[in-house]
Amino acid sequence: MSVALRKDREFQRREQEIITAAKNLFMTHGPDRVSVDLIVQQVGIAKGTVYRHFQSKDDIFAVICINYLVDLCEHLRKNNLSKPISSQIRFLGRTYLEYSLGDLEAYRLYRDLRHRIIPEKLDEGIRQRLADQYLELKKQILSVIEPGIAQEILPAADPEHLFVLGFGLLDGTLDTLLQGPFDVRLRNPEAFLRMAQDVLTRAITQI
Repeated sequence: MSVALRKDREFQRREQEIITAAKNLFMTHGPDRVSVDLIVQQVGIAKGTVYRHFQSKDDIFAVICINYLVDLCEHLRKNNLSKPISSQIRFLGRTYLEYSLGDLEAYRLYRDLRHRIIPEKLDEGIRQRLADQYLELKKQILSVIEPGIAQEILPAADPEHLFVLGFGLLDGTLDTLLQGPFDVRLRNPEAFLRMAQDVLTRAITQI
């Protein structure tokens, strides 16, 4: 292994250590109560090391969101494009909800951090990575919506509008479950997921 490659791997390993420590601290104490100094203490490194990877806490917020989206996209990528469009919509809706509900603390943190991010404050490279990852997620959804419109299974609408509607339904559902004012408990998560699949599919296909 070359010296350059070894240094690059070490750099990536250290960055992941910082992100893992920051994520755990954010979930335990909340982002507002966690300083860079506390992250440094948790990882056991010099403060300057953090700033070689991230110029601010905002960059750390963004990378945590990027990692969440990368993993989500990997799950959505298992969609079978040879199946009927309605089945694909059901798969995407269920997978998104299942992934989010599978680790509630990670989902809550992602939702919190994504609303805190101000793109103008981010390092240019990290800002582009975040934008690219959201674009990748959008492409995966549109890869089902666009042929659905062409086959007249979905309404003859702007694909972007159906994309926004679908995500609005999913995020609204999750917010009601996890962050809304209601005391909701899923006594039968599997039945809920099946129902959510049906409702989302009908809402999108019968507009």
